[in-house]
Parts: sequence; C-alpha cells; structure tokens
Amino acid sequence: MNKLIFYILLLSGIFAVRPPDTHSPKPNPSDTSLPLPLTLPSSLHPTSSTSTSTSTSSSTLTNITIITYNLNETPTKAATFKFLESLSYTSQLVVVTTQETEPLKPRRNEGSRSVALRTNVISSLSGGNFVPLAIHSMGGLQIMVFIRANQLKNVTFVHVSDVATGVGNVLGNKGGIGVFVGIGKETYAFVNSHLAAHEGGVETRNADFWRIQEELRGDFLQGVPKGLRVVQPLQPNTRKRRRKRILKSTLKLTRPSTSVPLFDSVDHVFWSGDLNYRIPLPRTIVTNLLKKRQFEKLLKHDQLNIVRANSEAFNGLGEAKITFPPTYKFDKGTMNYDTSQKQRVPSWTDRILFKLGVGVECLEYSCVRGDEGREGDKEWDDENDGCSDHKCVFGRYRVIRG
Repeated sequence: MNKLIFYILLLSGIFAVRPPDTHSPKPNPSDTSLPLPLTLPSSLHPTSSTSTSTSTSSSTLTNITIITYNLNETPTKAATFKFLESLSYTSQLVVVTTQETEPLKPRRNEGSRSVALRTNVISSLSGGNFVPLAIHSMGGLQIMVFIRANQLKNVTFVHVSDVATGVGNVLGNKGGIGVFVGIGKETYAFVNSHLAAHEGGVETRNADFWRIQEELRGDFLQGVPKGLRVVQPLQPNTRKRRRKRILKSTLKLTRPSTSVPLFDSVDHVFWSGDLNYRIPLPRTIVTNLLKKRQFEKLLKHDQLNIVRANSEAFNGLGEAKITFPPTYKFDKGTMNYDTSQKQRVPSWTDRILFKLGVGVECLEYSCVRGDEGREGDKEWDDENDGCSDHKCVFGRYRVIRG
C-alpha cells in the first residue's frame, strides 16, 4: 500500500519526497590574431582528489553522478538518457539538471515535456533502485535528485528553493534552483542555473550568479534544521531586506567579495547548468583550433575560467579538466556547429563545478555527442541527435564523508 501511494504521488507531479523522519520545512571574422591569453591557476582545474585527508578508515564514500542538458524545448525520447543506466550503476546519488525544458508560457498543469523527461530519466536509472529526493521546476529549468533506496535512511532533510533572474527578475527562463540535502552530518547543495545569454553578457552572468547564491542561501538558512552547522545565521526578516537590496543593485555586482556565503554555509556544492560563458574569439580561429583539438588554447580565453581566476564569480569552485569539444551551438539533428547566418562561436556553455578542498574527486567529466558517443553508444546517438542545439554534459564524483 505504501509503495502504491508513493508512485501515485510521483506520477502526479509531487515535487519533493522526503524520508519519514525529516525535520525539513516544506520545499518551497576578420581579425585573425589571438588576444593575450590568461594563465589559469592550476587550482581551477584539479586533476586528482581535492581531499584534505587520505584516510578513509572512518569515512564513507559517496559516488555522485551529475548530468546537465539544455534541451532547447525539444521533447526527450525513451533513448535520450540511455547512457544514464551505466553511469548510475555505481552511484548512490544521481542529479539531473535541464534548461529550456518547456516553452515559457502560462499553464495550469505540468507540461508534457516535463512529464516525458521525468519518465525517461526514471526508466534509465540502473536497476530501478533509486527513489526521488526532489523533483522541482521553475520556468524552463528542472532539477531531479535521486538516491539509492538503501541510502535513504541517512538523509536527514531536503530543502528546495529557486531564484528567477529573467526579465524583471520575475521570469523563470533564467535563474537557478537549489536542492539542499542533509546526509549524515554533512550538507550538500546541488544547483542548476541558466544564466544570461550572449558573448557580451559577462557582467550580467556574474550578477546572476551572486544573486542566485545569495537568495538560495537566505532561503535555506531560514528553514535550516536545528543543530545543523552553518555560518552566520540569518535574523528574522533579513532575507526580505536583502532581496530588496539585491533587486536594486544586481546589475552592478561584478566583484563584491572573494568569499561566497553560500559555499561557506554547506559542506559540498555541485553547481551545474547552461552557464552561458563564451569563447570571445573569431569563429575562424576557434574552428581551426578545434580541428587540431587544441582545447587548452581555447580554454585560456573561456570567460568562465577568466571570471573564476579573477574572483568575479564562482569563487571557490573547481572544475575537472575539459577534454571534450564545445557543447554549443550545433545545427539541430547534426554534428555541425552553427551554420546559420549568425555563425555563433562554439563554446563550453554547459558546465559542472564543485566546491574545492572538501574531499571531492572527479572520476569522469565528458559529454555525450554523436561522433564521440560515450563508450561508442551509437544507438543512443542516432536517437538523440535531433534533440537540441546543445550536447549533454555529465560528471562522476566521489565524495569522502566524515
């Protein structure tokens, strides 16, 4: 009977499922010269474990799979997430984040694309031994967090929050969703964000980041379970005053601090999504370097790497080494970068970042694409090629829990 009720709730679109003993509140082209490249600190691209301790005798290992995919408002198919079966086989947690899941329009009921997305993801999880901790959408963004059923007993709370940064800071076509999960004595924050578009939108993207982290943290701390270790607890009504201040100054925020309050408030952070940072080089130069697979030369000009190195945004987050081609922008249904009149420059807009120095090791970081499908999964590639002008990015991580 309990299982029947659980699946009825899931299929009905209930967007948060918690363990019974939770204490959480309700989830609410002419220039062919290269500009001077940036020399990136090696800390921004950790190649091995960032653990501060090598001993695991009294620790627990948690394997996490994270997937991010801008769907370009195209319905998913049964085979879209077929690759997830092998990825999830050794995972205890699976997080799927999507952007542009649905067209942005008023609706009374959940859109058909969201229903299909949820169904296809769940059917692709290894062995069906996962249960949802949170499934939440805002505009075109959606995040799903699943945990192995035998690990559910370790979950102490789940908290969900979202922040819109679209037109007027109201529309949910841009913004972020945060899912906070307590596992044992530690807190995890999983963030899905879709930041402002266009090559010249760096400052707006940076401001979006600072606003998202600020409001997610504020909402989380308002409902934090008693006894949880956090930094600088909020006083009553603080979040309301902060929201008003942020709305007035959000476009002026470029480098407000070298510290990110949200990251100081939780143990582990995984931030994924279509972050929209670009490669500001002529298309001909980028194309030539891609043909030679000289990704490192291009990544020295990557806007996200630059703002991180300058502590303008995403301070304290690392990223595994990128060894895959740019994931945007493709002609839909092909492996060709944009051939339209706009000739958009290929860029790594889709990324997965994680908090440094807290015992996190990246086991795999790649993308799923037609000519280089993961493990040669050509059947999946043929099925999926027409889905989007982006390619899906995934990462596998190991976290050492104390």
